[in-house]
Amino acid sequence: MLILGYGGSIHDFSYCLMEDNHIICAIEEERISREKYAIGPKSLIARGSKYCLTVDGVHIQPDMVIANDLLLDQFVQTHAGNALKINHHLSHAAGVFYTSGYQEAAILIADGRGSDLINGNIETVSFYYAGDNDIKLLDRVEGNEIKLDVPYFKEHFSIDEIYTNSIGDFYSVMTRVVGFHKNEDGKLMGLAPYGTDKLVPWLQKYVHLCPNGHITVEYDTSFYEEIEKILKDCSADIMDQHRLDLAYATQFITEKAMLHMADHLYQLTGCKNICLGGGVALNSVLNGKIAQKTPFQDVYIMPASGDSGTSLGAALYGYYAIHKAPRKEAVCIPNAYLGKPYSNESILQVLEENREKLHFSYLSTDKLCERAAESLAENKILGWFQGRSEFGPRALGSRSILANACHPDMKDILNARVKFREAFRPFAPSVLKEYAKDYFEIDCQESPYMLKVFPVRKDKRKLLPSITHVDGSARVQTVSKEDNEIYYQLIDCFRRRSGVPIILNTSFNIKGEAIVESPLDAIRCFLTTNIDILYIGNYEVIKKQ
Repeated sequence: MLILGYGGSIHDFSYCLMEDNHIICAIEEERISREKYAIGPKSLIARGSKYCLTVDGVHIQPDMVIANDLLLDQFVQTHAGNALKINHHLSHAAGVFYTSGYQEAAILIADGRGSDLINGNIETVSFYYAGDNDIKLLDRVEGNEIKLDVPYFKEHFSIDEIYTNSIGDFYSVMTRVVGFHKNEDGKLMGLAPYGTDKLVPWLQKYVHLCPNGHITVEYDTSFYEEIEKILKDCSADIMDQHRLDLAYATQFITEKAMLHMADHLYQLTGCKNICLGGGVALNSVLNGKIAQKTPFQDVYIMPASGDSGTSLGAALYGYYAIHKAPRKEAVCIPNAYLGKPYSNESILQVLEENREKLHFSYLSTDKLCERAAESLAENKILGWFQGRSEFGPRALGSRSILANACHPDMKDILNARVKFREAFRPFAPSVLKEYAKDYFEIDCQESPYMLKVFPVRKDKRKLLPSITHVDGSARVQTVSKEDNEIYYQLIDCFRRRSGVPIILNTSFNIKGEAIVESPLDAIRCFLTTNIDILYIGNYEVIKKQ
């Protein structure tokens, strides 16, 4: 049975094609349209659907099309036809549970907003229990949309509405208050450790932890007035102390609220496993604390836990809950590499088209990994394009920019020369799984999707300056041979050369652009940045002078 899932909301459109319980491919529209978060006219064409449904040049017809009910109506009507629709939070829940490997789990979904409810409210947080095929809603937090009549907020932050009782929307609103744009919540997370707790007591007044395990998030006139007052004393510099303290308070309060709700979910289920989904589950600092500070022992976050992952959740729900297929195997997602592969022949064609700008040579896989490891040891910055692209917002060694994590200035070099982004933003380490606990205070067996933050061991921080954040932490990706053999081989070559089984890994893109998908995307990015060498398929590529 072929099932096509549509995902997203008013942004982050995505598609997933399954044949029975096998995922054929999954892709985010932004990777193809090149419009970040799939916001823009090119993204409404839905080329990701064609990408999934074209096999060897032949268009195939799915047996079932399914979408979540928060997708733009005109988008679904135009591209999905008579699609079945399911609740938005349920599509998140299906995505995280059916891919978790758990036979049973508690599920906590939190985002900016979910589906409209029949009582006129909206869902903001949902609590589920899942076992075998079934996903049961146990409880939810509901909120309302408030149209703002606050000129200062509209003028300075482009915020026209706020959702009450939404921890996800709270974080999004404060992201823009601090000085970032819509959908840049990850930047606030990176900025927060630079701040102090000075503003926590004030901001905490608007986020209440209720005895029933719920939260309320309400804003009164004093909230807007105080924000205006704080920012009038503030410079435009993102590193202004007032902005840093706002970021710290936002992250602290969000963590406190999510831990409170996770405790409530444990009381409802008594289950040792928890799956996290929704946009808030992309907060890797929070994720790293769930197992430490709640009764849950095992924590799973799907690599595309934001709105883009709802395509995978919709398809899985169609197969297991609607089609009623038996869940014989607990694991459905083999890894995060769910895009389509590109052959060496297709890569060579693009290289030939750019021959006047590039030198390139074919290498065996073993030689390519050895040369790349040697280049890393020489502090070269590498573009790394191998295999199928990752599904989700993290580059995991398939579409990555790589560098030496031991170089003391590499973070600043990358931010200034290649990524063209804010200097405070940290970079993540990729570490061979069997060595992870030697370098990080990691409390789980693996962290393959770079969605959990752990402390770098104190005796390793000087060794790894370019991946150690200001608070001594790192967003860790563990790499296994089973998940990504060539990436594992590269890091192992670097280990044998340097003694360190870790490299710096960041996404293959520049600020404001989506991660590259195709060979052409990779070569364009390579030619317009200060990446030193590109390893694409079996080719080593350098620029002509």
